[in-house]
Amino acid sequence: MVQPVVAEADVSAGSLIVVGHRTADQSVDLRTGPVTHTAIHHVGCPVAVVPHA
Repeated sequence: MVQPVVAEADVSAGSLIVVGHRTADQSVDLRTGPVTHTAIHHVGCPVAVVPHA
């Protein structure tokens, strides 16, 4: 599931990727999931991490 996110970010003309964050603590830290972590570190555009409502 992680690789399609990175591949799509590389191919698309989007200017922002929005991903979710499920933990109760809204800070982005070591508890991010694999998709969020990969998006933050490997895509070439800004990434917005939004807490789960």
